[in-house]
Amino acid sequence: MKIIHVAGTSGTGKTSFIRELLPALQALGPTGVVKHIGHHIATLEPGKDTTLFFEGGAAISAGIDQEKTVIVTRENDLSRILTILSDSGMQFAVVEGFKQKPFRKIVFGSLPGAQEILMIEPSVSEVISRLDEFEDFFTAKGLAEELRSSKKPGEASLVCTIFPAMKKTITSAELRKVRSRVPGVTDIRICAGGADETHIGISAKDLATAVEATRLTAALLGDESCQA
Repeated sequence: MKIIHVAGTSGTGKTSFIRELLPALQALGPTGVVKHIGHHIATLEPGKDTTLFFEGGAAISAGIDQEKTVIVTRENDLSRILTILSDSGMQFAVVEGFKQKPFRKIVFGSLPGAQEILMIEPSVSEVISRLDEFEDFFTAKGLAEELRSSKKPGEASLVCTIFPAMKKTITSAELRKVRSRVPGVTDIRICAGGADETHIGISAKDLATAVEATRLTAALLGDESCQA
């Protein structure tokens, strides 16, 4: 799941840009949006059953009609919400606000002290052309779904989760060595996840090949006990 992080001061056009961006992203894959409301408290519609259930102590209150589901949850940690989106099969997550988070950012207006700025007030087409430069965030389930959707018939895919997350990065040259040592590997993914996790995803010609490639990749990260 690609994280498209949009940040900037109020009134600089962030929301309007996201509304223009959404159809372009949705044409490429399922897209979710998370907005930081700031210090304001969102008001729930008074008297509705979902509101009453939430006020009554429910951790999650959901209402389902013929076209949608409205969910209210007590969770307010961004990584946990991104985890929910990845588990739900989202391929893109647009995050508005949360300017202190260390994701690569699209910035609107002046944002002193901002880090990881990737673009400043770009067009939608510019963002779409540079999607590969945005960071990935996956749960094990989300990564497994991503691999499953892209693998060829007959291939096997495997996901290994390392906890706590590994701080070492692997170079492209090192990954090429894994491929050369284990013929039959078609895809290797190393992704950050929620709750301080690192996920390794492998697609290969068969399960034994995927297991061996996972073991070698985990060892490169410094972990000898990866459990698939």
